[in-house]
Amino acid sequence: MQLEEWLKQNSLSQLKMAQKLDIGPSCLNRIIKGHNEPSWYEIKEFYNFTKGSVTVDDWAEIYPKWSKIIEVVQECKRETPNL
Repeated sequence: MQLEEWLKQNSLSQLKMAQKLDIGPSCLNRIIKGHNEPSWYEIKEFYNFTKGSVTVDDWAEIYPKWSKIIEVVQECKRETPNL
């Protein structure tokens, strides 16, 4: 689920979410609108804040770079030997 959709479903404004996460409202708006790419830390914060409703896969739909990162992580995880 996209973050903007989650906010609407939960009747929460971007401003309130930004305040609760202690980030700038304009920064959050740019991330939601696809103008600024979220950091891994922000993606984790959004995931936790939405109780798992907005995942890294959802961000990969907006930012293709994240899709490649996910692929690499999954591939490395499969190939990592148990030490």
